[in-house]
Amino acid sequence: MKNALAAFAATLGLVLAACGGAAAAPSSSPSSTAPRASAAPNAATSANPAPTKPESLPTVRVGVTGTQGEAGIYLAQAQGYFEQEGVKIALNKTEQVQLPELLAGQVDLADTSVTPGFFNAAARNVGLKIIAPMARQDPQASGLFLAVRKDLVDGGKVKTNADLKGLKIAIANDQFKYVIDKAMQAGGHQLADADLVTLDFQSMITSFGSKAIDAGLIPEPLVTAAVEKGLAVKLESVGQIAPGTQQTVVVASAQFAANRDQTLKWVTAYLRGVRDYHGAFFKNQDRQQAVEILAKAVPVADLALYDKMAYTAISPDGKTNIASLDDQMRWYVKAGLLPAPVDLATLVDASLAEQAVAKLGAY
Repeated sequence: MKNALAAFAATLGLVLAACGGAAAAPSSSPSSTAPRASAAPNAATSANPAPTKPESLPTVRVGVTGTQGEAGIYLAQAQGYFEQEGVKIALNKTEQVQLPELLAGQVDLADTSVTPGFFNAAARNVGLKIIAPMARQDPQASGLFLAVRKDLVDGGKVKTNADLKGLKIAIANDQFKYVIDKAMQAGGHQLADADLVTLDFQSMITSFGSKAIDAGLIPEPLVTAAVEKGLAVKLESVGQIAPGTQQTVVVASAQFAANRDQTLKWVTAYLRGVRDYHGAFFKNQDRQQAVEILAKAVPVADLALYDKMAYTAISPDGKTNIASLDDQMRWYVKAGLLPAPVDLATLVDASLAEQAVAKLGAY
């Protein structure tokens, strides 16, 4: 086990940035990559030649954390889609979700987890808008897993959700309490029957090795790296536990949301990147080129992991799962994590994605 942990540590430092949240190490923004060649470029791409003077375009500041769910941004940036639509982007990559920066006007957009803290902020700041979806956990497309220590599975102690009672389960934030509650209920238990601890993803892996925890909710590619090193077993994906969970969304500041022209241009370019992601990892279209782009933006030293890990769903037509947002929000209220529901009709602006799809065509 010591040798496995040592080998894992070497890989860990390079894959953590792909996990987002507190587990990721700070990194500079990925540099743009020349657009990849395509044997048959789609009409949307062909109809949008790059402006002759991109330096004169308005700049959109985007807060990112280096997660798989942000793939649409990185692919669109590398392909030059933002410039083609009429905006530039400046990525501000940090180890934390940049909700405070968004509220302070330091970034225009941010990849934001659907947490009680987000809903509380939205309730205080009526100008925030969800303008597009990011990671959604579906049964056949999920990048977040409930992982269990391998020795517990091998020894027969944990086989299904029915065996979760009494286990020490690590979560990264309050959003994951919602998922664990559903997992516990599926096994005939309550959330109170789990011994929850809050850890960043790096600490979860370390704690698997030291047997300080029994299970944890861990994202790709880190969870697959842990499985490869014999530290954990994937028990269930979040897409299986809570199908359709809208885990993250693109949130615009009040100031940027008011600029409909720039916001629409950004969303249109972003959805073109999401369609490249969907084509690469769900239809095997130009997959290797997409892997090479994402490997620079979401550092994974072992490119073989891309063939082993699972991929989260991101709607290529920009459809946010509002029913999932509502279900999570009402669970937070019931759990005492949120004082009252937020008006989702005001918070979510689906019209931008609808206009973008009207231009690009339905996927």
